[in-house]
Amino acid sequence: MEAVLVYQVTDCAAVPADEWPVPVTVRRTWGTATGHVQPPSQPIQVGQRAYPGRDPFTVQWQRGVADMVCYPS
Repeated sequence: MEAVLVYQVTDCAAVPADEWPVPVTVRRTWGTATGHVQPPSQPIQVGQRAYPGRDPFTVQWQRGVADMVCYPS
């Protein structure tokens, strides 16, 4: 199974740098169930910022996407 996450950054300052799991709902004939998926951290690209108290070489998935869009090198 493959899923695609579409993410639109509308406010660069509001994107959290902490873990931010993605809710996933599965519908089946006997009902629905919702779980949370935590995408892996991403390596920091050239020009991205490090966040105090966190691994200096990675950022959470949503912060990595926002940094690439909001602060291009």
